[in-house]
Amino acid sequence: MGLDFKAPPRKDSKAWNVLEVLSGYGFRFHSCGCGGPGYRPRTLKDLKKFLQTELLKDPKGREVHHLLQK
Repeated sequence: MGLDFKAPPRKDSKAWNVLEVLSGYGFRFHSCGCGGPGYRPRTLKDLKKFLQTELLKDPKGREVHHLLQK
């Protein structure tokens, strides 16, 4: 996941689900050493908003954007 990754507690299954989705979309926790990898959501509610914004920036995102509309 990258050098800037901080794992949630083992029992926090919701946070692990969010990380699984982020990983599946290719989001990692790398930085250039100048401020971290940027915002990464920790909740499912925040994940949906994050993906809607980030996938619109990615041409491939249009293929999966309709999945987030549900």
